[in-house]
Amino acid sequence: MKFLKKLREDRGLSLYAMARYLGMIHQTYVHYETKAQGIKLDTLVSIRETLDLDWAQLGKLIEQDVKEIRKKAAKE
Repeated sequence: MKFLKKLREDRGLSLYAMARYLGMIHQTYVHYETKAQGIKLDTLVSIRETLDLDWAQLGKLIEQDVKEIRKKAAKE
């Protein structure tokens, strides 16, 4: 989920700080920023709370990422 990196950086958080806020090791969080496969709902809730987003904002960002992924896949 590309948007996670942008939001994290916009808020001045390092990978380590974001992972710590979410209660996970940084490698797990890096996976979410780069792949985001198999992300659990409780993790999405924690991300939403940590980044101070409402559900509509988070949903829109996820949708944008999914559209971009589908567009790239269609070109391949």
